[in-house]
Amino acid sequence: MFQGTIKQNWDVSNYPFDTQELLISLTATINSMAQLLDSSSNIDDTIIPEGWSLEIFDVIHSTENCPAMFGDAKASDGNNHQFSEAQVVIILKRSGLRTFMTSFLGLFVATFSIIIMLFINSSVRRLAKEVL
Repeated sequence: MFQGTIKQNWDVSNYPFDTQELLISLTATINSMAQLLDSSSNIDDTIIPEGWSLEIFDVIHSTENCPAMFGDAKASDGNNHQFSEAQVVIILKRSGLRTFMTSFLGLFVATFSIIIMLFINSSVRRLAKEVL
């Protein structure tokens, strides 16, 4: 199990109907990570922020040859060392309709109230002209 705090700038230009992609890349020596990845890897639902839904969770595993030992004292002294890389792709989608309504409900009510008041005011003036 891996646990960590990840900080990433989110593009909120489509707020409140945005979708965010988080890419996590983990690299380790081939022997240490190969046993950790399987096809049933998943994400804990409790870490998904409120108001968001998980669209895609995918773990992509690859093996890379690299001319460095990355501090692994057990690696041989040859030029190529195999390292295992796991890329975790998480795509979250905001439940935008609820956020949109709660953000702009006050604006809608205020606009509707102003229109009603203008209508009532113009009706009273019209009635006052007719009476006179």
